[in-house]
Amino acid sequence: MSDAEEKLRDRYLQLWLSTIKESPTATFQLHGGITVQGKLRATDSENNRFRVDRLESPMGTYDRANGMCK
Repeated sequence: MSDAEEKLRDRYLQLWLSTIKESPTATFQLHGGITVQGKLRATDSENNRFRVDRLESPMGTYDRANGMCK
């Protein structure tokens, strides 16, 4: 791995470590115009799957949920 790649990887990992530490509220727009929100906790390496805690939806609040983007 080159020095530049190593620096980018480190910055990327630091971003997610600080995100998990701060646990920001994330808002998601779903198909059909539905809006939900919860505490962002994690993502996969491709940033297309997310773990959310306390997801507030029109059907109630879920302690933990996983979402996927397309």
